[in-house]
Amino acid sequence: MKHQAMLKLAVLALGSCHDALSIPMATSSSMTLLASSLLPSITNAVSITNAVPANDATTCLNDGTCSDTRPEINNNNTQYASLIAGIDPVPLEDLFGLFSATTKKIHRHMERLMVRRAFPDALDYTTSKFGNYSDGTPAGTQQWIGDVGNNNKLNPSFANFGTVLDLSAANKGTFVNSLQWMASLLHRRSYVLSTTDHEKPWEEPLSPCRTDLLDDYDTSDEYSEEDDSSVCLIGAEMTNFVSVRLDEKVTKGAVVKATKLNIVDYGEFIDGDASNWLELLRNKELLNGRTFDTIIVDGVLDADDDDHALPMHMMDLVLEEIVKLLKPGGQLFVVGQGPDDGLYDGEDGMAYTSISSTLDAIKSLDGIVPKKNLPASWVHRTLSKLNLNIFDSTNMYPNYDYERFESKINEALAWIEESELMPSETKEHFQSLVHSLSEQAEEATYDGPVYAGGNEYIIAAELSAEGAEPQTTVPYPVDYTAKEQYWPDRQPKVEEMVTSPLMPGEIMKLTWANGDDYDGLSYRVGVERKLRKAIVDYLKKLGLWDIIHETMYDNPLQEDSTRFHRLPSPYDPSRTMTWGIKRPANYDGTASDMHWFDAGCEFAMEDSYRALADAGFDDVVASIGKFMNYTEMNVFSLGILAVTKADKGYVHQDFEGSTGRAFNFLYKLQSPEGYDTPELTIIEEDYLGSRRRGQIKYEEDFGVLNGDMAMHATNECDYRRDRGIRISASIFMAEVNDASKKVIAEHDTWYFPFGNNDWILAQKGRHWHKDGSRSMLNDEGRAPLAVEDQVPECAERVGPNKEKCFVHTDERQKCWKTCGAFIDDADYRPGLSRKTVYGY
Repeated sequence: MKHQAMLKLAVLALGSCHDALSIPMATSSSMTLLASSLLPSITNAVSITNAVPANDATTCLNDGTCSDTRPEINNNNTQYASLIAGIDPVPLEDLFGLFSATTKKIHRHMERLMVRRAFPDALDYTTSKFGNYSDGTPAGTQQWIGDVGNNNKLNPSFANFGTVLDLSAANKGTFVNSLQWMASLLHRRSYVLSTTDHEKPWEEPLSPCRTDLLDDYDTSDEYSEEDDSSVCLIGAEMTNFVSVRLDEKVTKGAVVKATKLNIVDYGEFIDGDASNWLELLRNKELLNGRTFDTIIVDGVLDADDDDHALPMHMMDLVLEEIVKLLKPGGQLFVVGQGPDDGLYDGEDGMAYTSISSTLDAIKSLDGIVPKKNLPASWVHRTLSKLNLNIFDSTNMYPNYDYERFESKINEALAWIEESELMPSETKEHFQSLVHSLSEQAEEATYDGPVYAGGNEYIIAAELSAEGAEPQTTVPYPVDYTAKEQYWPDRQPKVEEMVTSPLMPGEIMKLTWANGDDYDGLSYRVGVERKLRKAIVDYLKKLGLWDIIHETMYDNPLQEDSTRFHRLPSPYDPSRTMTWGIKRPANYDGTASDMHWFDAGCEFAMEDSYRALADAGFDDVVASIGKFMNYTEMNVFSLGILAVTKADKGYVHQDFEGSTGRAFNFLYKLQSPEGYDTPELTIIEEDYLGSRRRGQIKYEEDFGVLNGDMAMHATNECDYRRDRGIRISASIFMAEVNDASKKVIAEHDTWYFPFGNNDWILAQKGRHWHKDGSRSMLNDEGRAPLAVEDQVPECAERVGPNKEKCFVHTDERQKCWKTCGAFIDDADYRPGLSRKTVYGY
C-alpha cells in the first residue's frame, strides 16, 4: 500500500464510522484502548488459516477478527505521494464520526435504492409472513415475523455499488459530503463485523439493517440536513472508486481528504485539466475506455456563471458522454439542485431569497446573465431519451442552515470585489446590503435550519444489460416521502401454550400450542406435590410466612426500598440470621406491589439449603442436571416473591450469556382461592421488537425453569378485595463455569452475596454430581473461603452496634467480615458434612 499508517490498519479492522444516523461517539480514551487492543489481532490476521471469507472485501476469523482483503485499485496516485506523505489521518475517534457526518438523506436514499434492487423480494416475503408463523398456522400477533429478513451480523448481506466513477463538481450538489459518504461505504462491512463481540466501546453499536429495510426509517417527517439518527446501518458498500475533478486544485484537495479518511488506496484521483465537464468527458484518453458499475454525478449539471462554464442548453451532451461510461446493467445516479427562482416568500426563507436575488443583480451589473439550474423533470426526460431505465426520480426539499446562507453571501461579496464594471459607490452599496442580509440570515437560522424554497433531486437510472428485457421506467419525478418507522407489536394477544401434565422428574421445553418452540431457555419441570408443603412449613417455622402477610397489607415498603429482619433458625433457634425484604421500583411503565424476600447472609442460605434438602429438592436438581447433561450443579438461593396487585408486570430475563448454565426455578407456594387467572406471563420477542405472549398457571406438580433469554413477567392480578397474596418460590441454581459465574455475580450486586465471585466459585458443584456422589441431603458444604472487608475502617463505619450492617447501606454491601455476612471458615469447617457441623 502506498499510504500505510497504523491507524489505518485499526480502522480497517474496526470498520468505518457511524452512518448518517445518530451513532454515539466514542470517547478518545475508549477508542485508543480499542485500537490498541485490536492491533495485535490485525497484525496476526495477515496470515489467516481456516478463515471464512465474509465477502471480497473482508476476511474474518471465527473469533470476529477481521482484515481488509479488498484489492487496491490500480491507480495513478503516486503523483500525489509527496502531497500526502506528511498528512496524519484523522484521529480515530473523529473518523468514527463518518456515519454521523454524512447527513444527507440523499445519500441514504441511494443506499435504500441499492438494497431494494439487490433484494427485490425481501419486503414482499416478509409481509407475506405477517399473521403466520413458520408452519403457516395463524398466529395471535398479526405483526409477528420472527427472524424473517433479519441480517446476520456475522455474515451480513450487503448491496454493492461495485467500482464507482465519482464525478463531483466543487461547491455544487452534495460535494462537501461525497467523500465522507464513499468512505462510510468502503469501511461499512468491516465496521459491522468488528462490533460483533460483547466488549464494545459504544453502548449500542449499529447492526446492519434488515434486507427488507423494515428497521430503517427517517427520524422526522420533514426532509432535514440534520443527522438522520436511524436505528440501523443500511447494508450497502462499494469496492473501489475513480474520482474525477475539473482542475488540479480541487483534485489535490480531494486526495488530501481521502488520505485523512483512509480510503486513498482504494481510489484513483484524476485531474481532468478542463474548463468544463463536456471538454473533460470528451477526452477519451482520460479514462482509457473504462466503464463502471456505478456512476455518481454530483452537481455536474448545476449552473455555473464562470467564464468557461458550459451553457445550460448543452448539458444533454454531458449526459450523453456520461452514459457511454456505464457498464451494461450499471447504475447512474444524477444528483443536483433544482432551479432557485427566488420566488419563495416564506418568512424564515426570505433572507435566502433576498440574497439570491441580490447575487443575480450583482452578476447582471457585471455583464453576466445568471444561469438557472435545470429542473429534475428536464434531467428525467433527457435520461429517458438516452434509453436508460429510470427506477427512481425524487425531489427533496432541504432546510438550510446558516452555512448554506453564508456560501451565497460569500459568493456575492466575491463578485462585488472582482467586478471591473461596477462603480465603487455601487460596490459599497451592495456590500452594505449583503452584510445586512447576512444579519437577517443569522436571525432566521438562530433556532436551526429553515426551509428557504430550494430543492435537490436524485434521478437513478440503469443501462439495460445485454439481452435483458426492458424495465418499467418511473414516469416523472415525485416528492420525497419520509420513510416511516415500523412500529412493533408490543401488546399482542395471549396465545395458548402446551401445558400437558408432567410426571415428577419429567422436563418439557416451553412450547406454543401451534407447535413452535419458545425461543428462550425455559422449561416446565415435574415435581412431587409435597415440595410445596415442605417449603411453606419451613417458612412458617422461620416466621417469614407471617412477615410476608403482614408486609403486603399492613406494612408495605415504598418503591425501591429495603428492610431487614433477624430470624431464628427453625432447626436451632439459638442461631439467628438475616432475611431481607426488597420492593423494586416499577420499571418501563410497570405497576406492581411485588416484594422480594431473600436470604441476607450466608447462614440464611445454609439454613434454606437444609430446608430444600428435607423437602426432597434433590430430585428436582438431579432431574435438571441429567436433562441438561451437566457434570455437576449447585443451588444458590431460596427467594420468595409476593404480590397482591399488578396492573402491568415488568418484562425481563434473569440471565443472558451463561451458556445455558444458570437458571431460576419458579414454583407456586400460594395462589388466592377463587381466582383462576394465570400467574406467569411468557414473552418472546423478534428482531424488530414485536412480541408474542403466552401465560402459565402455576400448579403444585411443576415449576418453571427460566434460563438465558427467557423473557417473563408477573401476570396482571388484583387479589386485594379478599386480602389475597400470590406467593412463589424463586430458586437460583447453576452449573458453575466462567460464564455462569459472571452472570450470577452481576445479577444483583447490592444483595447477598454482593457479587462475590469467590463465594460463587466456592459453591461449585456441591449439591449434585452426575456420578451420584453429591446431594443436598448429604451436603459437605462449600470450598474454603477467605473473606475480607472491601473498604477500610469498617469497624468504625458500621456503628457501635453494627447498626449499618442491618440497613441498606454501602457498609452492609462492603463490610463483609465486620458485618458477618459470610461465615468464617473456622466456624464453617469446609469439608465436613453440614449435618456434622450444624447437627441437623
